[in-house]
Amino acid sequence: MNIHKAKVELKSLRDKPKYEAMLKTASIVTQLLDPYNIKPIIVGGLSVEIYT
Repeated sequence: MNIHKAKVELKSLRDKPKYEAMLKTASIVTQLLDPYNIKPIIVGGLSVEIYT
């Protein structure tokens, strides 16, 4: 994934429910960081949402 595609996908999340938008955003960030071998860790509100 490149930054242009990521921006387009992020803009498409505006009308999505909050939970879905947060998960998709985390997915996009993970894909952007993958080529650099960086693995993001989800903490805070999103991790609570997923856990519950």
